[in-house]
Amino acid sequence: GVFELADREISLVVSGFNHGENVGSCVTVSGTIGAALEAADLGYPALAVSLEIDASVKNKHEHRPDFSAAIHFLRLVARYALEKDFPPDVRLIKVDIPSNATIDSRWLVTVQDDLMYYKESIEPRENPFNGKGLINATPSKGEYLGGDKITDAYALAQGWVAVTPLSLNLTSR
Repeated sequence: GVFELADREISLVVSGFNHGENVGSCVTVSGTIGAALEAADLGYPALAVSLEIDASVKNKHEHRPDFSAAIHFLRLVARYALEKDFPPDVRLIKVDIPSNATIDSRWLVTVQDDLMYYKESIEPRENPFNGKGLINATPSKGEYLGGDKITDAYALAQGWVAVTPLSLNLTSR
């Protein structure tokens, strides 16, 4: 998109809204975060924005989430990203908005939790394409491992918006 679609200089790349939260260790498998990482690697400030979806409606195509609070927080963080330089180690900002957020919801800067947030299992049901079971990824809603740290998973468990600065460097600090 950066090379083929942009007809002017890019000020900010926004990836999302992802249909479901991207917290904990799932950042390494998220396409939404992957797109923001690619933009950041090319030198563009980037946001990866995700809206938590209630587990009971996550895979129901007829469900239409309310994006009004998510749009509010996207604008808030995007304004910051456009007006300020990211701190030296920050290459993108990940924003996770709880499903019940309002424009008055608390938001805070968090760290990425170490929790394996999505637990995969094989559901023994018929797949119309190959007759095998389907992989189901169940979110660990309300769980977090952060200890005394305010993590993205902890913030969502409290109903808060998690704003998590990320780096491209995965080296342990």
